[in-house]
Formats: sequence, structure tokens, C-alpha cells
Amino acid sequence: MSKTGAILGCVVTALLAAVGLATYSGGRGTMEWFGVRLSPVAFIIVIVIFAVFDFFNVRAAFSAEKKFRQTQQELEARAAEIAAASRPLDRPCRIQVTRRASAIGAAMGVEVYLNGRMQDLLENIQTVTMETSVEDNLLTVHYKADNATRSEEFTAVPGGIIRYELKYSGAVLTRLE
Repeated sequence: MSKTGAILGCVVTALLAAVGLATYSGGRGTMEWFGVRLSPVAFIIVIVIFAVFDFFNVRAAFSAEKKFRQTQQELEARAAEIAAASRPLDRPCRIQVTRRASAIGAAMGVEVYLNGRMQDLLENIQTVTMETSVEDNLLTVHYKADNATRSEEFTAVPGGIIRYELKYSGAVLTRLE
């Protein structure tokens, strides 16, 4: 989960708690959730469960970002190693990454990196085209929704086109022939 989503969850829980406090504070009024009448004790239990859930979501979101920064540094170092050992191409090679349609994560972009440098934010049903002028390369995708990262090393062909397809669900990066 992203930091924004985790913080938004906390805000929603706080608003629900405020509504409950206003409803139950005078000893009058009851709340119904989905047709079920909640006593003040049941409402407090629900809010505590939401608060615990939100706490762990916020904690996970911030630690995932820290983990990604570390992974990104490692990928940049690996990309530098590859580039240092790679020969230049006499003509650039184009790389295309196409994201397939998926309801899962449709609202979240996928960051696309080539040789450690961010190229674009890939949205649902979109293709990103980039070029490389070195033989050995590292293609990386970073899923913003859960901070997962997938990488693939490949050899570029002078004047060629290399195509990849990205399936968001399952984080599958497939090279097309």
C-alpha cells in the first residue's frame, strides 16, 4: 500500500470515530452499519480494529518505501556495472514496454527504469518506448501500489526493437519475440 493510501485510511478512521463520538456522546442516538445497529461498545471495538489495521498499513508503507530506496541504489550500482562492461552500439536500439489491461492496480502507475534511470510512468494499457546505445542493459519496473520491483538484463541489437509485455497482476515481465 502507498503512503497516501495508508494515511487516507487513518483519516477515514478518525472521521468515523468523530461521527461515533458525536452520535454516542450525549447518551442518545444509535448508529447502524449495513443495517446492523451498533452499541457504543461494539462501535469502539470496530474503531480499535480499524486503528490497529491503519497503524500496520502506515508502518508497512513507510518501511516499503525505505526498502525500495535501498533496492533502487542496488539496481543503479548493477546498471553501472553492466554499462561499464558493455560495448556501445553503432545504432540505437529501441525498447518498448506495454502494460496489459488489468483491473488490479489500474489506478496505480508502474515506474519503468532503463539502466538505473527512470524513463516513464506506465499506466494501464499504455506503451513506453525508449532507446539504448549500449549492448548490455538492465530493464526494471517498480510497482507503486506495493513497492515490488522486477528486473531483467538483456542484450540490445543495433537498430533493433525489443518488446516487453507487462502483466500487472502477478508482476510478470515477458519479452516478446
